[in-house]
Amino acid sequence: MTSPVSTTSFAAACALALAGCGGGGAPAAGPASAEAVARVAAYVSENRPRLPWRASSRQTIAGLRADGGELVVALQLSRDMPADMAPDAIARHNEALDRRTACRDPQLGEIIRLGGTIRHEVSTPNGTTFQTRVTGCPRG
Repeated sequence: MTSPVSTTSFAAACALALAGCGGGGAPAAGPASAEAVARVAAYVSENRPRLPWRASSRQTIAGLRADGGELVVALQLSRDMPADMAPDAIARHNEALDRRTACRDPQLGEIIRLGGTIRHEVSTPNGTTFQTRVTGCPRG
């Protein structure tokens, strides 16, 4: 049985988007459980009608979809990234913050603990695209 998706959890997904999202694009640790797949589907079903959602003056969450046990967030930036900072450097820089943000949220953290992942597909006005992924939460 899945629990209802809350506005707080949607806000946490948006907070992840604001952080730039992380995990460095690492592959998932293993297959998601059936419960993770169900929770991701419920999360998307509940929150997709709210989109697009302006997360900040620079970021819009344009899409949410489920890919099995992976929550995929399409994020559009309204500004280009600094020319001297590569997308993978930004992902690495934000990895700890992203993981901490996702893992502290009850619903997103539970998806991850059940073997699910959160992937952000980020695009900028000049066509730069990159992906980041949160694949695990620290024990404790």
